[in-house]
Amino acid sequence: MIKFFKNFSFKELLYNRKLVIALSIVTAFIFWLVITISEAPTKEKTVNMTVNISVADTIVGDLGLDIVSGGIGQKIAVKVSGPSYILAEINENDINISPELSEVNKPGVYTIRLNASRASSTAGYEFVSVTPSTLDVRFDYMDTKQFTVIPAVSGAVASEGLIAEEPTVTSTEQSTITVKGPRTEMSKLASVRAFAEVNKTLSKTESFDAAVQLLDKDGRQLDSSLFTLSYDTVKVSVPISKKKTVAIKATFINAPSGIGKDITYTLSETEVSVIGSPDIIDSLTEIELAPLDFREISHNTTTFEAQFDLPDGIRLIDSIEFVTVEFNFKNFSQYTFTIENVDKMNLGSGLTATVTGAVKNVKICGPYAQLRNLKASDFTAQIELLGKTAGEYTVPVKVYCKTSSSVWQYGEYSAVVVIK
Repeated sequence: MIKFFKNFSFKELLYNRKLVIALSIVTAFIFWLVITISEAPTKEKTVNMTVNISVADTIVGDLGLDIVSGGIGQKIAVKVSGPSYILAEINENDINISPELSEVNKPGVYTIRLNASRASSTAGYEFVSVTPSTLDVRFDYMDTKQFTVIPAVSGAVASEGLIAEEPTVTSTEQSTITVKGPRTEMSKLASVRAFAEVNKTLSKTESFDAAVQLLDKDGRQLDSSLFTLSYDTVKVSVPISKKKTVAIKATFINAPSGIGKDITYTLSETEVSVIGSPDIIDSLTEIELAPLDFREISHNTTTFEAQFDLPDGIRLIDSIEFVTVEFNFKNFSQYTFTIENVDKMNLGSGLTATVTGAVKNVKICGPYAQLRNLKASDFTAQIELLGKTAGEYTVPVKVYCKTSSSVWQYGEYSAVVVIK
């Protein structure tokens, strides 16, 4: 240490050029900083901001009012003043804009004053102005309703021999739409349409993107920007169909296997015009009626009304609700029998079944020439016991003739069976 002080020389330091330059720079910066801080002139700065007024947690929101227009996405300029070294650090995150909403108490347009305040700990500056200082904001109650979407297209033409039908909404999920908007505007909204410009000749069913349009009661389009929609485009289909006239055919259930040509009938309508998918229509030769149950048909009950049993994708063009089927039962008759022969079908293993009594007063219909030669022993009653366990049951009966395939059971019958 003593040696160090003996060797130390201020003269050498003063003649060290690098050290003198460094000390000069530091000293100059210190003098500049002191002068800047103590005597800096006041300057102004403009901060550009975007205002989004919210009614959340305000009396306005508690009243159920919301902003319809104005006050959302508004560009403003906030002018501040202060020393330049402070202004250099100021940005929009340091400034809070508060709207004065105290006068808003019902629907209408209000001039809302904007007030600026500090949003951070940065101090040493003042607010000069907010431009614009006020905004015209429209408030209203917001309502929500659901509407059925009405599909519509323009310029859809079918190829020759085909038919372009009324458009439909492609997805059932988009068949209804939720609309939210100001009450005064919602009161004007009468319907919602999905409209597509097609301008195309179609040979098959196609789907198109359709824009959602809001319409008043007179069909005029409303400004959709005032509303919030659950979706703004919808898929709309233009069905391409074909029509055809085909024969009508009656069908039956529980008919005797040998009835064949022994029974004839007439139809009030012999053919009908239908429309549907071209591939189905091309293969279609007839339309069947809903089956008639032979157990409801007798020589005294001869006239029935049958509806159409249409294939999927086919519908009627003709306005025919039903077809009258009338049977020709000339030389037919009806006899009554008591049947004691009972077949127990599908009885579980290890079980026994006993029918308590004969099946009485069974009406049998058919050609008179055959009926007059039949006796009770020619018939068997069948009962279905599949899945039945021990106990007593009332079960339906089906009657079959062992010696004729042209007679049938008229009416419904039952038997009591005891299973052990």
